[in-house]
Amino acid sequence: MHKSVGFDELVGIEKMEKFGVDNTWITDEMGVGERTLDSITMEKMKGEMFPSVTENEQFMTFWLTFSMHGYYVERQTLKEAGYYDKLDELGVLPAGVSTEDDYLRTYCATVMDFDKAIGYMMEELSSKNLLGNTTICMYSDHNTYYNNLSYHAKGIELDDFNEELYRIPCLIYDQKLRQAMVDNGETVSADNVYHSATVIDKFTTTSDLIPTLLDIFGIKGWDNLYFGSSVFTDKESIIYSRAYSLFVTDEFIGYSLNGELWSADNFDKADFIARAEKHLNKLELIDKVYYGDYFDSHEYKKP
Repeated sequence: MHKSVGFDELVGIEKMEKFGVDNTWITDEMGVGERTLDSITMEKMKGEMFPSVTENEQFMTFWLTFSMHGYYVERQTLKEAGYYDKLDELGVLPAGVSTEDDYLRTYCATVMDFDKAIGYMMEELSSKNLLGNTTICMYSDHNTYYNNLSYHAKGIELDDFNEELYRIPCLIYDQKLRQAMVDNGETVSADNVYHSATVIDKFTTTSDLIPTLLDIFGIKGWDNLYFGSSVFTDKESIIYSRAYSLFVTDEFIGYSLNGELWSADNFDKADFIARAEKHLNKLELIDKVYYGDYFDSHEYKKP
């Protein structure tokens, strides 16, 4: 499958073992187990992830991280790495206060490990003179639904469905893009904070990432074959989870168009239904394109 989406090689955890990454993705009979540390994975695999290239060469690496991917009981790998000790040293989330706080304590430890991994990545790109010419996009694929941790971390009641529950982090790092913003009149203070920068406040989803990156790179694409749209357009996306039959926007959450769990005070139901029906129709058509292998017998013309 990886070749069908443009990648030359797939390196699973089993293949990483020859580079010195121990597979500690272990789950016991209770469904609780260890996770391979991101910091170790990045330290051992950074040479493979970010190859040295000439000025006219390119590379693209897509990395699925391990550390933060549940579960949140205390983990031996995190303990050995000293993250719990660091939290105790800082007086943050002491152990034993509550089960929920203990889960959050482990989650914070996994964030620390991911942060260490990103440090290795930035150092590797910098040492190869690639940092100034590489676009980095980092995002979470879902909220921390294990053990209902999102509710506890965000202070939301268990039966309170609202858009804050589904908010996830996403960032794009690009030094050339940053310089372009400065050249176009955006001001940057000493603490590296932008002032008078363009603010996009529309609802966005992970399905908007590919169209957005194509937009940044100036690459034309077939908008009708993507679930989302560039954040720089006036189009606003809808999340529809086929796994849970759940609709999510910043104004509506529900298991069907009429099965409302939550809606905002200014919710325009008629507009939402029109957009949702259009989105579902698009999903159906895209399914037919891919499941029917349409481009196996039809030319895919470049836009």
